Amino acid sequence: DVEANGTINTKNKSYVQYIHDGENELELHGFQVNAFKATLIWIGYLLTFGLLRLFFHWYPHLMLYSTHSRCSFSEAEKILIIDIYKRKHKTYYVEKVETINLKSKLPNYEDSAIDARKIQYNLSNGSIRESDQVRTFFCKRVRYVWDVDSKSFSKLVGLTHNMRKSELHEKEGYNSDTRITRFVF
Repeated sequence: DVEANGTINTKNKSYVQYIHDGENELELHGFQVNAFKATLIWIGYLLTFGLLRLFFHWYPHLMLYSTHSRCSFSEAEKILIIDIYKRKHKTYYVEKVETINLKSKLPNYEDSAIDARKIQYNLSNGSIRESDQVRTFFCKRVRYVWDVDSKSFSKLVGLTHNMRKSELHEKEGYNSDTRITRFVF
């Protein structure tokens, strides 16, 4: 059952998402730690005197399969990204999902109104979202953000994305409060 945003649903849980970006196609999978699997792997590290860990250093996606279980993206702690270039070459990346909120990222900021502020961000589909906290990961110099409405990850873009020059000259830019919250990203 494939949805319009490229997510494949199994029993109402999103397990795979495809993001098309020019010649590249990203295939995303969500994972969370499985304590039983992780314990077995740690025992394997001890029994092999660290050689198993060295092997997993070279193949991090195999370590992810060995210590984590697949889950929906809304519960995921790590994301497996399979970068498929021209349907010929695959590259594997394992990235940690980070939950960002203003209070944790700006602990020394003295403004008491920081609790009331929301993080505003622009997505590649043209929508602008605001949220108290944002689930995100970073891969290949691009930040991807969990979009609660579409239940998928989308590329984070700037203010000027898909804008004509005439529209750009009319834009006022960000105010100081929005600049502070954008600094978090």
